[in-house]
Amino acid sequence: MGVTNTSLTLTNVQVNQAGDYSVLVTNRSGSTPSSNRVLTVNVPFCVSPPAGLADWWPGDGAANNTAGTNHGILVASATANGPGVKGTGFHFDGTNDYVQIPDSPNFHLANFTVETWVRFDKMDIPSDGPTLGQQYMIFKQNSHATSFEDFVLIKDRTKSAGGDADSPVNGDIFLFMISSGTLTLEAEGFALVTNGVWYHVAAVRGPDYIQLYVNGKLDAQTNVLFPQDYGTFPLCFGSSGQSYGDCKLGGSLDEVSLYNRVLSSNEIAAIYQAGSLGKCKSPANVQAAVSPDLDPGMSFAGGVGQTYGVQASSNLADPNGWQGVTDLTLAAQTNLWYDPPPATQAQRFYRVVQGAVSIP
Repeated sequence: MGVTNTSLTLTNVQVNQAGDYSVLVTNRSGSTPSSNRVLTVNVPFCVSPPAGLADWWPGDGAANNTAGTNHGILVASATANGPGVKGTGFHFDGTNDYVQIPDSPNFHLANFTVETWVRFDKMDIPSDGPTLGQQYMIFKQNSHATSFEDFVLIKDRTKSAGGDADSPVNGDIFLFMISSGTLTLEAEGFALVTNGVWYHVAAVRGPDYIQLYVNGKLDAQTNVLFPQDYGTFPLCFGSSGQSYGDCKLGGSLDEVSLYNRVLSSNEIAAIYQAGSLGKCKSPANVQAAVSPDLDPGMSFAGGVGQTYGVQASSNLADPNGWQGVTDLTLAAQTNLWYDPPPATQAQRFYRVVQGAVSIP
């Protein structure tokens, strides 16, 4: 497409179109590409949780799991009411705080994705871990006493600051590690990490690879040929849960989520782009209001491509009085829906819930 102006306007930009872009400038003398520029797509609504969300610990005042029954325990002075990206989050002092969740079959997955927001209060904490600067974010132990990281998401440090000799960059980075017996594999990131900044980090375990995403972008990928080795130890946030080789987190986690499948790059980018609006929480996944128009209806926002059910009730005092009216698969994030009842229809109230509803 030829353009002669000094600016280019793009309309209807979607979340999955975020990324690095460049332009090719051409005249009679030839052509030259510009340097890359990052296009960020701001999402005005929460995003519907991707399919496969098995466990979700939002850190909203407790270590409860809003997607299942695997609730956590706040250990020592760990809290779930510190500052978060969306609402409140978990906070750890780096000394003896962490969250512990009893082992569950939900955590024994061949393929999975784990994602969270993290912010570090400081780069160094007292640690008996092997490398200065390491801080465990999410840790699941395997069945062994050594090389026991079944999977771990960690802040690591490179060689120039006391870390790995073959690290691609100098400074503090994110790292995703898995191991099985004596076999260990790492996806070591490039994005540099500093304190006082919120980062969105996602770790993916695929059928023959692992991936690390930072702020919605792929940061590292490595092939893997061995299966996961799961033990019965708890899942932990901010610690390994062990008295040796531990690297506690001095900072905050928010919206910790575990999926029983591989999330796509677009799904991970959408969660990051949603920012403080985050993933929509059920049952209030959409926000509905009675329309002031004469025809009964409501406006609401939800996830594009997701199905929502409209229910109606003639008596708000009866919690069992809601009946399904229709199902809507959204083509846009903002929607206006009207109910065309018969003229004799009595006054009634409406609400929107996630998923299809039973329609009598």
